[in-house]
Amino acid sequence: MAVQTHLDQLIDYKSNIIRALLNSKDVVSLIVDKANPDIYGVDGDTASSHMFDYDYIDDTVLEAGAFVMVDCDMVAAPTGTIKDLEVYVQVVVSKLFMELDHKKFKGVKGNRCDNLSRQIDLLLNGSRDYGIGRLQLASARTANVPAAFTSRLLTYRIPDFARDRSVGIP
Repeated sequence: MAVQTHLDQLIDYKSNIIRALLNSKDVVSLIVDKANPDIYGVDGDTASSHMFDYDYIDDTVLEAGAFVMVDCDMVAAPTGTIKDLEVYVQVVVSKLFMELDHKKFKGVKGNRCDNLSRQIDLLLNGSRDYGIGRLQLASARTANVPAAFTSRLLTYRIPDFARDRSVGIP
């Protein structure tokens, strides 16, 4: 499986974004509900169990918590050398976990979903770590989730180089 394909970034971008989120004390703190989390210890492990590279939330999830799902699509290949990608970061929070303790999170306004979305956007929007140029926020929308949760879907656009056009040709 050493052959490069046009779809490798769908895997790479998701794992790189999840890694960046897990290295952020601000993101981890909102997931584990702790002002000063140990991102390389048990708090980081807890946060990593709440991040997925696929759509995870359904009616069977009973845990009150915050979850982040990352996915990626190749939406167009306008030329033989460039492809357009969209990265989706969905923040899903149990309605029982939405309220922030303002004694723990001093100076923070709003709810957990909004603040988690904000911290993720601070990390990703404008980043040069993906594709050509900067990752650009295209939309931040309320997403449909089961009734016990609330959600925000962040969509980022990024152009990237297409791989060798001979890939997949017998």
